Amino acid sequence: MRFSSLLSAGLLAVACLFVAGCDAEPGLDEPTGSPPLLSDFELTPQQVLFDSLPENQRDGDTAIVEYRVTLQARDADADIDTVAYLINSPFEQGGPIARGELQLMGRVYTGGGTLRLPKSDTGLYTVIAYAVDSEGQLSNQVRGLIEFSAEAGAAPVIESVEAPETVTRPASGQTTRFRIVATVSDADGLRNILRVVLRTAGGTELAMLDDGGVGSNSGDETANDGRYTLTVEVSSENALGPNTFQFQAFDRQGLESNIVERTITIVE
Repeated sequence: MRFSSLLSAGLLAVACLFVAGCDAEPGLDEPTGSPPLLSDFELTPQQVLFDSLPENQRDGDTAIVEYRVTLQARDADADIDTVAYLINSPFEQGGPIARGELQLMGRVYTGGGTLRLPKSDTGLYTVIAYAVDSEGQLSNQVRGLIEFSAEAGAAPVIESVEAPETVTRPASGQTTRFRIVATVSDADGLRNILRVVLRTAGGTELAMLDDGGVGSNSGDETANDGRYTLTVEVSSENALGPNTFQFQAFDRQGLESNIVERTITIVE
C-alpha cells in the first residue's frame, strides 16, 4: 500500500475425491449410464443462537450442535454407490470441518452428527450433499446453511499500535517500506473480530490483516495471533510533514472498539 494513497483516499474438495475416477485409463469404457439426481434436501437446524441453547448443549463457551441432513436420491440405473455430505466453515480454508455418509432409511437418505462451535465462531456454515454411482459419476449438488449467532458480548479492544514516529523520505525515484501493527483483543475470542481498519484523516478505511501474509502483501508475520498488520510504502513524491491515522476494530456482533490515534511524520 503506497503512503500517497493513504493520504489521498467448497465443492472443489468434493471433486478432488473423484479425480482418479474422472481420468479413465486407456482401454476402459466411459460411463454409459446417467448420474444420480438429488432433491428434497432438508437440513436441521438452520439457525442456532448460542445464548438460547439449553445447558446440555453448551460446554463453557462452546455450542454443541446436533444436525441432521435428509434428502432423496434417484438414479435411472439404480446404481447409487454413496450419498454423502460435507460442512464448510466460514473460517477454515483447509477443507471441510465435518463430513459423513447418508444411509437409506425407507425412501430417503438421512444422517447427521455433532458440531462443536466456539461462541466466537459465528457465521454461515455451508452443508453440501452429493452422490456417486458405481461408475464414478457425480450427482448434482444440494446445499443448505446453518446460521450460527450469539448475542453481543464484549467489544474488541485495540491494545496497542506499533508505528514509527518518523519516516525518512527516500531519494528521488526510490521507495521505502514500513509496517504498522495493531494488537487487538476480544473477550469473546479472536475469531469474533470481524475486521480492523486504519482510517486516514480524510475518512478512507484500509484493512489491516492477521493472515500471516498468505495471499496478501500485508506483511503480517503470524496468522490469527491478534496482531493486525499493514505494510506502507513511502516514495520520494510524498509530502513532508505529519499524518494522523485512527485505528479501530469491529466484531461479528457489530460492536466497535476504542479508537487509537497515531501520527507519522515524513522527514528529510
